[in-house]
Amino acid sequence: MTGKDDSLQSISTRLDGKNYTYWSYVMKNFLRGKNMWGYVTGTKAKPSVPQTENYDMLLDAWETDNSKVITWINNSVTQSIGMQLAKYDTSKEVWNHLERLREEQRLVQFLMALRSDFEGLRGTILHRSPLPSVDSGVHELIVEETRIKSHADKGFKATSTPTPAPAVLDVSSNQSRQTSRVAYDECAFCKQKNHWKAQCPLLVNKGKSGQPQSRQQNRSGQQK
Repeated sequence: MTGKDDSLQSISTRLDGKNYTYWSYVMKNFLRGKNMWGYVTGTKAKPSVPQTENYDMLLDAWETDNSKVITWINNSVTQSIGMQLAKYDTSKEVWNHLERLREEQRLVQFLMALRSDFEGLRGTILHRSPLPSVDSGVHELIVEETRIKSHADKGFKATSTPTPAPAVLDVSSNQSRQTSRVAYDECAFCKQKNHWKAQCPLLVNKGKSGQPQSRQQNRSGQQK
């Protein structure tokens, strides 16, 4: 009795570009059940030494089984995906192409979910041929994010550095604790308002007469 030819029979799950994880799981187990998974991994390599005994027979058997695997895969993907596989001659090449498609899809989904800050990076990556891996894309994103944050921090420091209060600028370090409670427009020397220590009349008069006026004299003078 002639065995039934199952070269056209494949799995019922069809790869449509969105279900690679499940499709690959089903197809891998299907091929293992047929003892054909080695054609995808490359462990069942194509005979390449003509001097080998029964070389022609071995080569013919390999090409037959390899074609079966390719047919099974083609019959379990959509037509648009299957048309992309026509340029490959081995099961390993076909499978590798489907894995790349999956990686490209994951990369595109990842890039399209980015904030508008990364529009430039997204456009740059999507225009590359071939597209990089997801891991490579994530690495570039981290570098770009670090660059944007660095520029933002520099801009913040350049425009947002707070100016110290005049009292802090004008008093010595050993008086800092005492003057930390001085009001913004209060002189740290005479405690009067509307001027700072650098413009204090008492100190200015000291430079003219050699002796500063007393605080009591200054207050008495202001009362007259």
